[in-house]
Amino acid sequence: MLSWYPTLIQPPGHPPDWLFGPVWILLYIMMGVSLWLVIERGAPKELVSLFGLLLFFTLLWSFFFFAMQSPLLALIDIFLIDLTLLATIGACWKCSRLAALLLMPLLGWMLYATYLNFGIC
Repeated sequence: MLSWYPTLIQPPGHPPDWLFGPVWILLYIMMGVSLWLVIERGAPKELVSLFGLLLFFTLLWSFFFFAMQSPLLALIDIFLIDLTLLATIGACWKCSRLAALLLMPLLGWMLYATYLNFGIC
C-alpha cells in the first residue's frame, strides 16, 4: 500500500509528506474543540450528526485512496467531504461563530487536498 503512493505523479504544489501528519493532528484538535463548543451551546442533533458524517467521509477517503488505491473514488468522496464541511460550518455559524471559525482551516486544507486529489486523477 505505501509502496504505491510514492509512484504517483504529484501535481504542482504538493507538500512534503512529513507535513500531513502534523497538519491533520492540528485540524482534528480544532474540529474536536469546534464540536465541543457547539455541544456546550446545546447544538441540535442534526449539527452533531454533520460532524459524524464529516468524520465518516474523511475516514472513507483514506480507505478509497490508500486501501483501494482508487484516486477516482477518493475524489468523489472528497467532494462529499467538502460539501459536508460547508454545511457543518454553516450550521455551526448559527450556534457558535467561534466553532465555525475553527473549521475554516480545515476547509482550506480540504480544498487544497481536493486540488491534489484531482491532480493525481
